[in-house]
Amino acid sequence: MLIEEKNDKITKYILEQIDTLNKEYEDIVPKDRVNEVINKFLNSDMEYDTLVKEFNELSEKMVEEYKKNIKNKKVKDYILKKAEELNTKYEGIAPSDKVDNIIEKYKNNEKEYDEIIKDIDQEAINAVNEYKNEKVKAYLMEKAEDLNVKYPGILPSDKVDKAIEEYKDSEKEYDDIIKEIDGIITKSVEEYKKLEKIKNHTFDLIKLTFIKLKMMLANENLKLFLAGGTVPYFLLNEDSNRMHGDIDTICDMKDISTLRQIFIQNGLYIPEWDSLGHSKDQQDYGFEIVIDGVPVGIYPFIYENGKITQRSFDPYTKECKEKVLEVKEITDYVNSYKSKDGNVYDTMSLEYIKLIKDSSKMEKDIIDSKKIDETNMIRPDVLNRIQMYKVVDVSNRDSFNKRSEKEIDIANDIREKNKAIVMQKQEVKQNVNQNEKGKQKVLLKPNDHSGFANAISLALIVGFFAGILCSIMFIFINRV
Repeated sequence: MLIEEKNDKITKYILEQIDTLNKEYEDIVPKDRVNEVINKFLNSDMEYDTLVKEFNELSEKMVEEYKKNIKNKKVKDYILKKAEELNTKYEGIAPSDKVDNIIEKYKNNEKEYDEIIKDIDQEAINAVNEYKNEKVKAYLMEKAEDLNVKYPGILPSDKVDKAIEEYKDSEKEYDDIIKEIDGIITKSVEEYKKLEKIKNHTFDLIKLTFIKLKMMLANENLKLFLAGGTVPYFLLNEDSNRMHGDIDTICDMKDISTLRQIFIQNGLYIPEWDSLGHSKDQQDYGFEIVIDGVPVGIYPFIYENGKITQRSFDPYTKECKEKVLEVKEITDYVNSYKSKDGNVYDTMSLEYIKLIKDSSKMEKDIIDSKKIDETNMIRPDVLNRIQMYKVVDVSNRDSFNKRSEKEIDIANDIREKNKAIVMQKQEVKQNVNQNEKGKQKVLLKPNDHSGFANAISLALIVGFFAGILCSIMFIFINRV
Protein backbone atom coordinates (compact mmCIF):
# COMPACT_ATOMS: atom_id res chain seq x y z
CA MET A 1 0.00 0.00 0.00
CA LEU A 2 1.36 3.37 -1.04
CA ILE A 3 2.16 5.82 1.75
CA GLU A 4 -0.39 8.37 0.45
CA GLU A 5 -3.10 5.74 0.31
CA LYS A 6 -2.23 4.53 3.83
CA ASN A 7 -2.27 8.12 5.14
CA ASP A 8 -5.70 8.73 3.66
CA LYS A 9 -7.02 5.48 5.04
CA ILE A 10 -5.69 5.98 8.61
CA THR A 11 -6.84 9.61 8.57
CA LYS A 12 -10.36 8.55 7.63
CA TYR A 13 -10.37 5.86 10.39
CA ILE A 14 -9.12 8.28 13.04
CA LEU A 15 -11.70 10.93 12.12
CA GLU A 16 -14.50 8.38 12.32
CA GLN A 17 -13.28 7.12 15.71
CA ILE A 18 -12.85 10.63 17.11
CA ASP A 19 -16.35 11.51 15.98
CA THR A 20 -17.70 8.41 17.76
CA LEU A 21 -15.66 9.16 20.89
CA ASN A 22 -16.80 12.78 21.05
CA LYS A 23 -20.42 11.69 20.82
CA GLU A 24 -19.96 9.24 23.72
CA TYR A 25 -17.54 11.36 25.76
CA GLU A 26 -18.27 15.01 25.21
CA ASP A 27 -15.30 16.86 23.70
CA ILE A 28 -12.85 14.11 24.66
CA VAL A 29 -10.76 15.15 21.64
CA PRO A 30 -11.23 18.90 21.07
CA LYS A 31 -11.18 20.18 17.46
CA ASP A 32 -7.85 21.93 17.94
CA ARG A 33 -6.25 18.60 18.88
CA VAL A 34 -7.63 16.44 16.04
CA ASN A 35 -4.79 17.26 13.60
CA GLU A 36 -2.26 16.68 16.36
CA VAL A 37 -3.60 13.15 16.90
CA ILE A 38 -3.74 12.36 13.14
CA ASN A 39 -0.18 13.59 12.52
CA LYS A 40 1.14 11.01 14.97
CA PHE A 41 0.07 8.25 12.56
CA LEU A 42 0.97 9.79 9.18
CA ASN A 43 3.95 8.73 7.05
CA SER A 44 4.59 5.80 9.36
CA ASP A 45 6.58 2.71 8.34
CA MET A 46 4.09 0.51 10.22
CA GLU A 47 1.39 -1.47 8.51
CA TYR A 48 -2.11 -0.07 8.43
CA ASP A 49 -3.47 -2.72 10.82
CA THR A 50 -0.70 -1.95 13.26
CA LEU A 51 -1.50 1.77 13.06
CA VAL A 52 -5.16 1.00 13.78
CA LYS A 53 -4.18 -1.06 16.77
CA GLU A 54 -1.93 1.72 18.05
CA PHE A 55 -4.69 4.31 17.70
CA ASN A 56 -7.19 2.05 19.47
CA GLU A 57 -4.79 1.70 22.38
CA LEU A 58 -4.35 5.46 22.46
CA SER A 59 -8.11 6.03 22.40
CA GLU A 60 -8.55 3.61 25.33
CA LYS A 61 -6.02 5.62 27.32
CA MET A 62 -7.79 8.85 26.39
CA VAL A 63 -11.14 7.42 27.54
CA GLU A 64 -9.58 6.24 30.79
CA GLU A 65 -7.99 9.64 31.39
CA TYR A 66 -11.22 11.40 30.46
CA LYS A 67 -13.24 9.34 32.93
CA LYS A 68 -10.67 10.01 35.61
CA ASN A 69 -10.81 13.77 34.99
CA ILE A 70 -14.59 13.77 34.94
CA LYS A 71 -14.66 11.88 38.26
CA ASN A 72 -12.07 14.24 39.74
CA LYS A 73 -14.17 17.22 38.69
CA LYS A 74 -17.36 15.73 40.15
CA VAL A 75 -15.59 14.89 43.38
CA LYS A 76 -14.06 18.38 43.56
CA ASP A 77 -17.42 20.03 42.91
CA TYR A 78 -19.03 17.88 45.61
CA ILE A 79 -16.32 18.75 48.14
CA LEU A 80 -16.60 22.47 47.39
CA LYS A 81 -20.38 22.38 47.73
CA LYS A 82 -20.16 20.38 50.97
CA ALA A 83 -17.61 22.82 52.38
CA GLU A 84 -19.84 25.78 51.52
CA GLU A 85 -22.82 24.14 53.27
CA LEU A 86 -20.77 23.34 56.36
CA ASN A 87 -19.22 26.82 56.56
CA THR A 88 -22.71 28.34 56.36
CA LYS A 89 -23.90 26.18 59.25
CA TYR A 90 -20.67 26.01 61.27
CA GLU A 91 -18.60 29.14 60.72
CA GLY A 92 -14.97 28.42 59.83
CA ILE A 93 -15.30 24.63 60.02
CA ALA A 94 -13.88 24.10 56.50
CA PRO A 95 -11.12 26.64 55.72
CA SER A 96 -9.85 26.78 52.11
CA ASP A 97 -6.50 25.12 52.84
CA LYS A 98 -8.27 22.18 54.50
CA VAL A 99 -10.66 21.90 51.54
CA ASP A 100 -7.72 21.92 49.08
CA ASN A 101 -6.07 19.10 51.04
CA ILE A 102 -9.24 17.01 50.87
CA ILE A 103 -9.58 17.62 47.11
CA GLU A 104 -5.98 16.52 46.61
CA LYS A 105 -6.54 13.51 48.83
CA TYR A 106 -9.36 12.16 46.65
CA LYS A 107 -7.82 13.11 43.29
CA ASN A 108 -7.35 10.07 41.01
CA ASN A 109 -8.81 7.83 43.71
CA GLU A 110 -9.36 4.29 42.43
CA LYS A 111 -12.64 3.84 44.28
CA GLU A 112 -15.98 4.23 42.55
CA TYR A 113 -17.53 7.70 42.67
CA ASP A 114 -20.30 6.64 45.08
CA GLU A 115 -17.77 5.08 47.46
CA ILE A 116 -15.68 8.26 47.39
CA ILE A 117 -18.78 10.34 48.25
CA LYS A 118 -19.49 8.06 51.22
CA ASP A 119 -15.94 8.61 52.47
CA ILE A 120 -16.25 12.38 52.04
CA ASP A 121 -19.58 12.41 53.90
CA GLN A 122 -18.02 10.48 56.78
CA GLU A 123 -15.15 12.96 56.91
CA ALA A 124 -17.73 15.75 57.03
CA ILE A 125 -19.53 14.03 59.92
CA ASN A 126 -16.21 13.61 61.77
CA ALA A 127 -15.35 17.26 61.16
CA VAL A 128 -18.75 18.39 62.45
CA ASN A 129 -18.41 16.18 65.54
CA GLU A 130 -14.92 17.51 66.22
CA TYR A 131 -16.16 21.07 65.73
CA LYS A 132 -19.15 20.53 68.05
CA ASN A 133 -17.01 18.70 70.62
CA GLU A 134 -14.55 21.59 70.81
CA LYS A 135 -17.29 24.23 70.92
CA VAL A 136 -19.32 22.33 73.55
CA LYS A 137 -16.20 21.75 75.65
CA ALA A 138 -15.25 25.42 75.45
CA TYR A 139 -18.82 26.45 76.33
CA LEU A 140 -18.96 24.10 79.32
CA MET A 141 -15.53 25.17 80.59
CA GLU A 142 -16.45 28.84 80.30
CA LYS A 143 -19.83 28.32 81.97
CA ALA A 144 -18.26 26.28 84.77
CA GLU A 145 -15.63 28.94 85.41
CA ASP A 146 -18.24 31.73 85.58
CA LEU A 147 -20.70 29.72 87.68
CA ASN A 148 -18.07 28.46 90.14
CA VAL A 149 -17.14 32.07 90.86
CA LYS A 150 -20.77 32.98 91.51
CA TYR A 151 -21.77 29.67 93.11
CA PRO A 152 -18.61 28.03 94.57
CA GLY A 153 -18.38 24.32 93.78
CA ILE A 154 -21.59 24.17 91.73
CA LEU A 155 -19.82 22.57 88.74
CA PRO A 156 -16.75 20.61 89.90
CA SER A 157 -14.29 19.41 87.27
CA ASP A 158 -15.53 15.80 87.38
CA LYS A 159 -19.07 16.90 86.50
CA VAL A 160 -17.77 19.09 83.67
CA ASP A 161 -15.67 16.19 82.33
CA LYS A 162 -18.69 13.89 82.54
CA ALA A 163 -20.84 16.38 80.62
CA ILE A 164 -18.15 16.79 77.94
CA GLU A 165 -18.01 13.02 77.53
CA GLU A 166 -21.81 12.68 77.40
CA TYR A 167 -22.10 15.18 74.55
CA LYS A 168 -19.09 13.88 72.63
CA ASP A 169 -20.01 13.00 69.02
CA SER A 170 -23.67 13.75 69.75
CA GLU A 171 -26.04 13.57 66.79
CA LYS A 172 -27.91 16.59 68.13
CA GLU A 173 -27.44 20.00 66.55
CA TYR A 174 -25.01 22.32 68.35
CA ASP A 175 -27.73 24.85 69.22
CA ASP A 176 -29.90 22.07 70.65
CA ILE A 177 -26.99 20.84 72.77
CA ILE A 178 -26.40 24.34 74.14
CA LYS A 179 -30.11 24.73 74.95
CA GLU A 180 -30.03 21.41 76.79
CA ILE A 181 -26.89 22.39 78.71
CA ASP A 182 -28.42 25.75 79.64
CA GLY A 183 -31.52 23.95 80.90
CA ILE A 184 -29.43 21.64 83.07
CA ILE A 185 -27.40 24.58 84.38
CA THR A 186 -30.57 26.52 85.23
CA LYS A 187 -31.87 23.53 87.17
CA SER A 188 -28.51 23.09 88.92
CA VAL A 189 -28.49 26.74 89.98
CA GLU A 190 -32.02 26.39 91.37
CA GLU A 191 -30.99 23.27 93.33
CA TYR A 192 -27.81 25.02 94.49
CA LYS A 193 -29.83 27.94 95.80
CA LYS A 194 -32.17 25.54 97.62
CA LEU A 195 -29.20 23.83 99.23
CA GLU A 196 -27.62 27.15 100.15
CA LYS A 197 -30.75 28.04 102.09
CA ILE A 198 -30.31 25.00 104.33
CA LYS A 199 -26.52 25.37 104.69
CA ASN A 200 -26.89 27.37 107.87
CA HIS A 201 -26.14 24.83 110.57
CA THR A 202 -23.45 25.58 113.13
CA PHE A 203 -20.91 22.92 114.03
CA ASP A 204 -22.47 22.69 117.52
CA LEU A 205 -25.83 21.76 115.93
CA ILE A 206 -24.11 19.26 113.63
CA LYS A 207 -22.37 17.67 116.62
CA LEU A 208 -25.55 17.54 118.75
CA THR A 209 -27.44 16.01 115.82
CA PHE A 210 -24.83 13.30 115.32
CA ILE A 211 -24.76 12.52 119.05
CA LYS A 212 -28.56 12.21 118.98
CA LEU A 213 -28.21 9.89 116.00
CA LYS A 214 -25.69 7.73 117.89
CA MET A 215 -27.99 7.53 120.92
CA MET A 216 -30.85 6.43 118.66
CA LEU A 217 -28.69 3.51 117.47
CA ALA A 218 -27.04 2.77 120.82
CA ASN A 219 -28.88 -0.52 121.37
CA GLU A 220 -28.43 -1.73 117.78
CA ASN A 221 -25.66 -4.13 116.73
CA LEU A 222 -24.50 -1.99 113.80
CA LYS A 223 -22.20 0.90 113.03
CA LEU A 224 -22.83 4.19 111.28
CA PHE A 225 -19.60 5.92 110.24
CA LEU A 226 -19.30 9.70 110.16
CA ALA A 227 -17.78 11.00 106.90
CA GLY A 228 -16.70 14.32 105.45
CA GLY A 229 -14.94 17.46 106.63
CA THR A 230 -16.48 17.58 110.11
CA VAL A 231 -14.58 14.46 111.27
CA PRO A 232 -11.31 16.18 112.37
CA TYR A 233 -13.29 18.75 114.41
CA PHE A 234 -15.13 15.95 116.21
CA LEU A 235 -11.78 14.31 117.05
CA LEU A 236 -10.08 17.57 118.06
CA ASN A 237 -13.20 18.64 119.99
CA GLU A 238 -13.00 22.01 118.23
CA ASP A 239 -15.52 24.26 116.52
CA SER A 240 -15.09 24.36 112.74
CA ASN A 241 -16.02 28.06 112.80
CA ARG A 242 -18.11 27.72 109.67
CA MET A 243 -21.63 26.76 108.67
CA HIS A 244 -22.49 23.25 107.45
CA GLY A 245 -25.25 21.98 105.20
CA ASP A 246 -25.65 18.38 106.31
CA ILE A 247 -24.12 15.29 107.86
CA ASP A 248 -22.78 12.50 105.66
CA THR A 249 -22.55 8.98 107.04
CA ILE A 250 -21.70 5.59 105.56
CA CYS A 251 -22.60 2.08 106.63
CA ASP A 252 -22.09 -1.54 105.63
CA MET A 253 -24.60 -2.64 102.99
CA LYS A 254 -25.80 -5.44 105.30
CA ASP A 255 -27.01 -2.79 107.79
CA ILE A 256 -28.81 -0.40 105.41
CA SER A 257 -32.20 -2.16 105.56
CA THR A 258 -32.12 -2.26 109.39
CA LEU A 259 -31.23 1.43 109.53
CA ARG A 260 -34.07 2.24 107.16
CA GLN A 261 -36.56 0.41 109.41
CA ILE A 262 -35.22 2.17 112.55
CA PHE A 263 -35.76 5.61 111.00
CA ILE A 264 -39.20 4.59 109.74
CA GLN A 265 -40.14 3.58 113.30
CA ASN A 266 -38.79 6.88 114.65
CA GLY A 267 -40.83 8.92 112.17
CA LEU A 268 -37.74 10.33 110.44
CA TYR A 269 -38.06 8.49 107.14
CA ILE A 270 -38.83 10.46 103.95
CA PRO A 271 -39.87 8.18 101.03
CA GLU A 272 -39.05 10.84 98.40
CA TRP A 273 -35.46 10.98 99.70
CA ASP A 274 -34.84 7.24 99.37
CA SER A 275 -32.83 5.88 96.42
CA LEU A 276 -34.97 2.73 96.35
CA GLY A 277 -37.76 4.76 94.82
CA HIS A 278 -35.56 6.40 92.18
CA SER A 279 -32.56 4.25 91.16
CA LYS A 280 -32.81 3.13 87.54
CA ASP A 281 -31.02 -0.17 88.19
CA GLN A 282 -33.13 -0.89 91.32
CA GLN A 283 -30.03 -0.99 93.56
CA ASP A 284 -29.82 0.51 97.06
CA TYR A 285 -27.80 3.74 97.07
CA GLY A 286 -28.96 4.90 100.49
CA PHE A 287 -31.33 7.58 101.68
CA GLU A 288 -31.49 10.86 103.55
CA ILE A 289 -33.40 11.84 106.69
CA VAL A 290 -33.75 15.08 108.67
CA ILE A 291 -33.06 15.40 112.40
CA ASP A 292 -33.80 18.76 114.01
CA GLY A 293 -33.70 20.42 110.61
CA VAL A 294 -30.30 18.92 109.70
CA PRO A 295 -30.22 16.63 106.65
CA VAL A 296 -28.41 13.35 107.36
CA GLY A 297 -27.31 11.14 104.47
CA ILE A 298 -26.89 7.38 105.03
CA TYR A 299 -25.01 5.70 102.18
CA PRO A 300 -24.04 2.00 101.98
CA PHE A 301 -20.70 0.45 101.05
CA ILE A 302 -19.78 -3.12 100.12
CA TYR A 303 -16.43 -4.62 101.17
CA GLU A 304 -15.33 -7.71 99.28
CA ASN A 305 -12.26 -9.06 97.47
CA GLY A 306 -10.06 -6.20 98.63
CA LYS A 307 -12.38 -3.55 97.23
CA ILE A 308 -14.75 -0.99 98.70
CA THR A 309 -17.77 -0.17 96.57
CA GLN A 310 -19.30 3.03 97.93
CA ARG A 311 -22.76 4.10 96.82
CA SER A 312 -24.43 7.47 97.28
CA PHE A 313 -27.67 9.25 96.42
CA ASP A 314 -28.54 12.91 95.91
CA PRO A 315 -32.15 13.37 97.09
CA TYR A 316 -32.44 16.68 95.24
CA THR A 317 -31.24 15.64 91.77
CA LYS A 318 -32.12 11.93 92.31
CA GLU A 319 -28.65 11.06 90.99
CA CYS A 320 -27.21 7.69 92.04
CA LYS A 321 -23.45 7.14 92.09
CA GLU A 322 -21.09 4.26 92.70
CA LYS A 323 -17.35 4.50 93.32
CA VAL A 324 -14.77 1.76 93.74
CA LEU A 325 -11.68 1.89 95.97
CA GLU A 326 -9.01 -0.79 96.32
CA VAL A 327 -7.94 -1.37 99.93
CA LYS A 328 -5.66 -3.73 101.80
CA GLU A 329 -8.07 -4.10 104.70
CA ILE A 330 -11.38 -2.60 105.83
CA THR A 331 -9.66 -0.21 108.28
CA ASP A 332 -8.07 1.54 105.30
CA TYR A 333 -11.55 2.92 104.68
CA VAL A 334 -13.40 3.02 108.02
CA ASN A 335 -11.91 3.17 111.50
CA SER A 336 -12.60 4.03 115.15
CA TYR A 337 -10.88 7.01 116.80
CA LYS A 338 -10.76 8.37 120.33
CA SER A 339 -11.30 12.12 120.40
CA LYS A 340 -9.60 14.63 122.72
CA ASP A 341 -12.70 14.70 124.94
CA GLY A 342 -12.52 10.92 125.38
CA ASN A 343 -15.40 9.97 123.09
CA VAL A 344 -14.96 7.20 120.53
CA TYR A 345 -16.18 7.93 116.99
CA ASP A 346 -16.61 5.51 114.10
CA THR A 347 -15.69 7.42 110.94
CA MET A 348 -14.41 7.17 107.42
CA SER A 349 -10.63 6.80 107.74
CA LEU A 350 -8.73 10.05 108.21
CA GLU A 351 -6.36 8.94 105.44
CA TYR A 352 -9.12 8.75 102.91
CA ILE A 353 -10.77 12.00 104.03
CA LYS A 354 -7.39 13.69 103.68
CA LEU A 355 -6.91 12.22 100.21
CA ILE A 356 -10.26 13.71 99.16
CA LYS A 357 -9.52 17.09 100.75
CA ASP A 358 -6.05 17.30 99.21
CA SER A 359 -7.54 16.75 95.74
CA SER A 360 -9.65 19.91 96.15
CA LYS A 361 -8.52 23.52 95.80
CA MET A 362 -11.38 24.95 97.86
CA GLU A 363 -10.26 26.93 100.90
CA LYS A 364 -12.45 25.01 103.35
CA ASP A 365 -10.99 21.69 102.16
CA ILE A 366 -7.43 22.97 102.55
CA ILE A 367 -8.26 24.03 106.12
CA ASP A 368 -9.92 20.65 106.84
CA SER A 369 -6.81 18.82 105.58
CA LYS A 370 -4.59 20.78 107.98
CA LYS A 371 -6.96 19.94 110.83
CA ILE A 372 -6.64 16.25 109.97
CA ASP A 373 -2.85 16.61 110.32
CA GLU A 374 -3.37 18.22 113.73
CA THR A 375 -5.08 15.08 115.04
CA ASN A 376 -1.75 13.19 114.74
CA MET A 377 -3.78 10.09 113.89
CA ILE A 378 -2.72 9.69 110.24
CA ARG A 379 -1.17 6.31 109.42
CA PRO A 380 1.55 7.02 106.82
CA ASP A 381 1.54 3.47 105.42
CA VAL A 382 -2.22 3.62 104.80
CA LEU A 383 -2.04 7.11 103.31
CA ASN A 384 0.71 5.98 100.92
CA ARG A 385 -1.12 2.91 99.60
CA ILE A 386 -4.69 4.10 99.16
CA GLN A 387 -5.79 5.57 95.85
CA MET A 388 -8.64 7.81 94.74
CA TYR A 389 -12.02 6.36 93.80
CA LYS A 390 -12.66 4.96 90.35
CA VAL A 391 -16.11 6.11 89.30
CA VAL A 392 -18.32 3.37 87.84
CA ASP A 393 -21.20 4.06 85.44
CA VAL A 394 -24.33 2.73 87.13
CA SER A 395 -26.88 3.76 84.51
CA ASN A 396 -27.00 0.46 82.60
CA ARG A 397 -27.24 -2.19 85.30
CA ASP A 398 -29.38 -5.32 85.13
CA SER A 399 -32.44 -4.73 87.28
CA PHE A 400 -32.72 -6.50 90.66
CA ASN A 401 -29.44 -8.38 90.11
CA LYS A 402 -28.33 -8.20 93.73
CA ARG A 403 -31.56 -7.58 95.60
CA SER A 404 -33.58 -9.79 97.88
CA GLU A 405 -37.33 -10.16 97.45
CA LYS A 406 -37.82 -8.16 100.66
CA GLU A 407 -35.78 -5.24 99.29
CA ILE A 408 -37.71 -5.38 96.02
CA ASP A 409 -40.97 -5.21 97.98
CA ILE A 410 -39.65 -2.19 99.91
CA ALA A 411 -38.65 -0.45 96.67
CA ASN A 412 -42.07 -1.10 95.13
CA ASP A 413 -43.77 0.06 98.32
CA ILE A 414 -41.75 3.29 98.26
CA ARG A 415 -42.72 3.92 94.65
CA GLU A 416 -46.38 3.42 95.53
CA LYS A 417 -46.04 5.83 98.46
CA ASN A 418 -44.43 8.42 96.19
CA LYS A 419 -47.31 8.01 93.71
CA ALA A 420 -49.82 8.37 96.57
CA ILE A 421 -48.13 11.57 97.73
CA VAL A 422 -48.36 13.02 94.20
CA MET A 423 -52.03 12.01 93.93
CA GLN A 424 -52.81 13.55 97.32
CA LYS A 425 -51.15 16.81 96.30
CA GLN A 426 -53.15 16.85 93.08
CA GLU A 427 -56.36 16.10 95.00
CA VAL A 428 -55.71 18.93 97.48
CA LYS A 429 -55.04 21.28 94.55
CA GLN A 430 -58.30 20.19 92.89
CA ASN A 431 -60.23 20.74 96.14
CA VAL A 432 -58.73 24.23 96.48
CA ASN A 433 -59.73 25.01 92.89
CA GLN A 434 -63.25 23.73 93.54
CA ASN A 435 -63.54 25.90 96.67
CA GLU A 436 -62.39 28.91 94.71
CA LYS A 437 -65.00 28.22 92.05
CA GLY A 438 -67.63 27.92 94.80
CA LYS A 439 -66.67 31.33 96.16
CA GLN A 440 -67.14 32.77 92.70
CA LYS A 441 -70.63 31.21 92.60
CA VAL A 442 -69.91 29.23 89.48
CA LEU A 443 -72.73 26.76 88.91
CA LEU A 444 -71.58 23.32 87.79
CA LYS A 445 -73.72 20.51 86.40
CA PRO A 446 -73.78 17.62 88.94
CA ASN A 447 -71.98 14.42 87.96
CA ASP A 448 -73.85 11.17 88.51
CA HIS A 449 -70.67 9.51 89.87
CA SER A 450 -69.34 12.41 91.97
CA GLY A 451 -70.81 11.11 95.23
CA PHE A 452 -69.15 7.73 94.83
CA ALA A 453 -65.78 9.33 93.88
CA ASN A 454 -65.96 11.77 96.81
CA ALA A 455 -66.74 8.92 99.19
CA ILE A 456 -63.64 7.04 98.00
CA SER A 457 -61.49 10.19 98.24
CA LEU A 458 -62.78 10.87 101.77
CA ALA A 459 -62.08 7.28 102.77
CA LEU A 460 -58.53 7.51 101.43
CA ILE A 461 -57.85 10.78 103.28
CA VAL A 462 -59.35 9.45 106.54
CA GLY A 463 -57.31 6.24 106.15
CA PHE A 464 -54.14 8.24 105.50
CA PHE A 465 -54.51 10.41 108.64
CA ALA A 466 -55.60 7.39 110.68
CA GLY A 467 -52.39 5.67 109.66
CA ILE A 468 -50.32 8.65 110.77
CA LEU A 469 -52.20 8.82 114.10
CA CYS A 470 -51.60 5.09 114.69
CA SER A 471 -47.91 5.49 113.97
CA ILE A 472 -47.63 8.39 116.45
CA MET A 473 -49.49 6.38 119.12
CA PHE A 474 -47.27 3.34 118.43
CA ILE A 475 -44.09 5.40 118.88
CA PHE A 476 -45.48 7.08 121.99
CA ILE A 477 -46.47 3.73 123.59
CA ASN A 478 -43.03 2.21 122.81
CA ARG A 479 -41.23 5.13 124.37
CA VAL A 480 -43.44 5.01 127.47
